Amino acid sequence: MNDLKKPQRTIVIFVLSLVMFFVSACNPNRSDPFYNWTERTFFTMNTFLTIQVPTEQYSDSMMEELMSMVNQTDKKLNVYTIGSDLYRLQQNAGYVPIVVDPETFFIIQKGISFSDQSGGVFDITVGPLISLYCFHDPHPHVPTQEELDRILPLVSYKDIQMNEEESTVFLPIQGMYIDLSGILKGYILDKISDFFLNHGMDDYYVNFGGNLSISRDEPLYIGIENPFQKTTQKGFFLSRGFVSTSSSTHQYFEQNGVRYSHIVHPLTGSAQPVIASSTVATWSGIESDFLSTYFFLTGTHPNHEVRSLYFAQSSIFLYHLTEAFEVYAENYSS
Repeated sequence: MNDLKKPQRTIVIFVLSLVMFFVSACNPNRSDPFYNWTERTFFTMNTFLTIQVPTEQYSDSMMEELMSMVNQTDKKLNVYTIGSDLYRLQQNAGYVPIVVDPETFFIIQKGISFSDQSGGVFDITVGPLISLYCFHDPHPHVPTQEELDRILPLVSYKDIQMNEEESTVFLPIQGMYIDLSGILKGYILDKISDFFLNHGMDDYYVNFGGNLSISRDEPLYIGIENPFQKTTQKGFFLSRGFVSTSSSTHQYFEQNGVRYSHIVHPLTGSAQPVIASSTVATWSGIESDFLSTYFFLTGTHPNHEVRSLYFAQSSIFLYHLTEAFEVYAENYSS
């Protein structure tokens, strides 16, 4: 019997626990790190975006401007948003190139770069494989090897054709599509951070569906959930930077005693995790997002290019399937 953990329900439970924490933070206790801060929570991109800033710097108009920016980005870059650039690319795959917004062109180029650096372990065209498992349906599905072999040719970032002069993107095979969900939240956190800096704000805390962007004078303790006991037993301190976690704790199903994660390996089509969770802290939201997904798929076997490009500026924390916790790298300092 399939045991499907629906991601939306899990996110609600997760955010409710955050709300309980932040409500207690509103009590007049000056030792609390969020005393005299204002919090706003929004629902966007099928998850919750919680923003906290010092009350003296908060304004409704500023928050409306920020959320307008987030929603406009979603309308362009979310493949599930009807009319978005990525939606139009999906509908026209195998037919014609599509003119896209310059921001869309840039982020697709960035996604191709990450895919290339990873040797294809991270691939922004992995969507058809994920869909094959029907994770969000009442009855998820473990595909046969024949089904995987039929879909795998659709997963190839190298087949994406970019024309910078005309600002067009072409997906040459019907059924291909680009899904930026592996880096989109991190990218938006980068934009939010730039927004605050452009408004002269150095203190803020943003939680976007579990991805964090933090800028504070005093470091905060960031707890890492134990994916087996659903408790926080390990963690680290951070004053400025970005944090992303990838795991099979909340979005998965089980069949015949085997767990299948929503993060699917693009080269093999396997949804069986090699580790339980990966958490990455670094200086960039989009990089932390990419790296947490990459390490979830590779565990302790990154390729040389990823090691040389990112290790010196990242902290990486892993929970293994044996339930052992490992500080794999601790090089990011805020």
